[in-house]
Amino acid sequence: MASTSPPRAASSRSLASRQSSPPGATLPTTDRSSMSVPSVPATKVARQAAVVRILREHPVKSQAELAEHLARHGISATQATLSRDLVELGAQKLRRPDGTFTYDVPTDIPVPPETSTAVVRLARLAAELVVAADHSANLLVLHTPPGAAQYLGSALDAALGAKALGTVAGDDTTLTVMRSSDMAADICARILAGLPPLDE
Repeated sequence: MASTSPPRAASSRSLASRQSSPPGATLPTTDRSSMSVPSVPATKVARQAAVVRILREHPVKSQAELAEHLARHGISATQATLSRDLVELGAQKLRRPDGTFTYDVPTDIPVPPETSTAVVRLARLAAELVVAADHSANLLVLHTPPGAAQYLGSALDAALGAKALGTVAGDDTTLTVMRSSDMAADICARILAGLPPLDE
């Protein structure tokens, strides 16, 4: 006579699974349409404009860090693409006062930053870096700690715009050629006073 074994009780795990998942039920899915990122046209011009804004507003130390900033704006770019963009934009790495190197871009590219942003940046850097300021005729001379002059020089060119012919920066000194002696005296005084917004 064959023996029969009593039926095994369903495990609590499988029972709970059947109770919580009725027939035909499906797992909830995430509505990705609500997870949007800022929309930027997928063009080279738009991408490079975003690169310029990012480099002007953030201390970017590497291409990987730049790619992360772009991703927040909905822009995807490979390292090879970013390398070409940086070369075409004339970007270069400048040493900051803390010894690190960050990307910066020239001021004469087609997508410069807003003047107000450039002036705010110069005011911040001048307060941090300028240890002495003087002027003679149409020349403005600023002294900084060692290694900081190039970083300050870039900010000077961006903020002064047409008021200056250009800035030459060494290791701890910047020399800006203003368009007139009055402008040199005015900017020197403004920098020493905290540089309020410049007139257009």
